[in-house]
Amino acid sequence: MSAPLVVKIAAILMFILPGLMALVAGLRGSRWFFESGGVAFFKRHLGLKYTRVLYVVLGLLLIAGGLLILLDPLQVMEAGGTRMR
Repeated sequence: MSAPLVVKIAAILMFILPGLMALVAGLRGSRWFFESGGVAFFKRHLGLKYTRVLYVVLGLLLIAGGLLILLDPLQVMEAGGTRMR
């Protein structure tokens, strides 16, 4: 398996899938998501409405970061591991 393929798979698993989950949960207000212990801190300090907005924004940022890695607009992956000096 080539290094660029591994990076693309990792980008999908670490950025795009969690981003989609946060985006969908934020938009739909999924009870299972917003009643979990990890979200309780934000719900307590921001309220449910702003916590949902926060998770929509975080989801969009994660998706954008994953797409940036996948699309590679600066062609970093084509450098073949060479370092800039």
